[in-house]
Amino acid sequence: MIFEQQKAFLEARIKSVSGLIGRFSLQSLKDNLIRVAELSSEEELEAYQAAFQSLSGNHVDLDYLRCSSVYGVFRGDIMEGGFVLKIGPELRYANMFLGREEKLDIIPASLDDVIEITCVFMTSRSPAVHLFGALKMADLVARSGCSQVMAGTRIEGVSKAHAKLFGNAFYQGPVVTAKGEQYWWFYHGEVEYFRRMIRRKVVDKLMNPPKKAPSRPGIATQRPQVS
Repeated sequence: MIFEQQKAFLEARIKSVSGLIGRFSLQSLKDNLIRVAELSSEEELEAYQAAFQSLSGNHVDLDYLRCSSVYGVFRGDIMEGGFVLKIGPELRYANMFLGREEKLDIIPASLDDVIEITCVFMTSRSPAVHLFGALKMADLVARSGCSQVMAGTRIEGVSKAHAKLFGNAFYQGPVVTAKGEQYWWFYHGEVEYFRRMIRRKVVDKLMNPPKKAPSRPGIATQRPQVS
């Protein structure tokens, strides 16, 4: 009789602990689920504007975000990055060439056949978040129906990465921005070439993961990425 009571107690205890582990596992999975979601409400767009401007020091108008496709890269419920896509002819980058419009003529397509990637930022230190966001961005660009993709940056380090992904630098120099004249780099490339380079980069990162550098307490080992 005592043995049967002990057995029943242990079975109930195991069942209770198993259920608790299951709930923790599901919660952990939910908290770490990586996804890309399109943002459309005024509240979401304002939050994106604030995050991008705070991290990059660049300005972006809410009106521009309203008429573009704005995507947040989330891990769980936390937005850890994002990017904006816009199909021409009205482009944020093209508007920077006020007085230098002839520089855009090198792009082998009319602006209504160009999709731009703008307002990119990434605060996550997780390689998985970076790679998933890049793959999703490349897929969305490829599905746009445009033949050319365009990107720009005022950060020299980012410009070197752009050179590998887009293939063609078409302008390097001063342009007009909301914060006055600034020095920027601009790139364009075929959409399929861009998607192929992104996939190659992802495969390379998966096959050759970076070694973790020792970090000191309280000091970040990776800066937020912006363009």
